[in-house]
Amino acid sequence: MLAQYHSHSLEETQGIAAEIAHELSTGATLGLIGTLGAGKTAFVQGLAIGLGIEADAYVSSPTFALIHEYAPGRGTACRAPTLFHFDLYRLNHFEELIDIGFEDYTQKASICVLEWADMFPELRSFLTHEVQIEVVGEEERKITITATP
Repeated sequence: MLAQYHSHSLEETQGIAAEIAHELSTGATLGLIGTLGAGKTAFVQGLAIGLGIEADAYVSSPTFALIHEYAPGRGTACRAPTLFHFDLYRLNHFEELIDIGFEDYTQKASICVLEWADMFPELRSFLTHEVQIEVVGEEERKITITATP
């Protein structure tokens, strides 16, 4: 899958991600790549909306916690997966990710999203999709989604 989108606002980025969420299968692992402030967390917020995560759940970057877990709402179909949101920015070595149980998370009936996935080339074998978010202008972003082999 290769898709490219242009977003002109935070809300538009969230809307694009919400639509993409409908196409993801349980077990998907997305690596988000982009500079600081590119919109990686906004993209995850949109995924959460598309997956039916509780509306009152505040999706934020887990920079200091390393991982946040978001479960689908009560009215959501029982097949809706849990969303695990990782932020790798503070990690120094891939082994640190393995030590917190990353492989176990990818084995669950869930969707995993990793901000700063490009920091660790070893992750490539775990990813089902790469999401590149490029800053084009003050509010404009180019979002490129590629399926990984």
